[in-house]
Amino acid sequence: MHSVQRRLVPLALACFAALAPPARGQTVNGCTFAAATPAWDAPARQVLLGVGFSYAPACLAVRSGQSVQWSMSFTSHPLRAGEVIGGVPQAPDPGNPIQSTSSGTSVTFAFPEAGDYPYYCDNHFSFDMYGVVYVVLFADGFEDEDLCDWDAVAPAETCPP
Repeated sequence: MHSVQRRLVPLALACFAALAPPARGQTVNGCTFAAATPAWDAPARQVLLGVGFSYAPACLAVRSGQSVQWSMSFTSHPLRAGEVIGGVPQAPDPGNPIQSTSSGTSVTFAFPEAGDYPYYCDNHFSFDMYGVVYVVLFADGFEDEDLCDWDAVAPAETCPP
C-alpha cells in the first residue's frame, strides 16, 4: 500500500465512524429504538404525563427536522435533558435540544439532527420517569432511503413486489 493510501484509509474510517448513527440496539433510559413509538407520520408528536410517574409515550421516534411537544405541569415534573444511569442523572450531551423546563404546562423542542436524545423528570427519575426521543433521517431507522429493503417498519403495501 502506498504511503498516501495508508494515511487516507484510517482517516476515511474515522469519518465514517463519526457519521454513523447512534447504536440502536442499546437501552437508554429504559428505551430501545425497536420499542419506541414511531411518530414520524403522526399529526402531533406529543409526550404526556402517563400513569403514576411516567411519560406517555416515554420512547418516541421522529424524523430529523420534526418537533416534539411535552404537555404536563413542569412545576411538578421538571423536564431535564440527559441519561439516568444507575439511578443517577448524567450531564446532558451539549447537542441535546431538550432544555431544562421547570414552569408552565407545555414546551416544544425541534430536533434538527439525527441522534438519541434522553430526558427525565428531575423530581421523579428515581421512579424511572425518563425516556428518549430517537431522531432518524428516514422512517426505517437505517439512515438511508432503503425502507423496503430493510423493512422493519414500512407497511407491505408501500414496497414494490
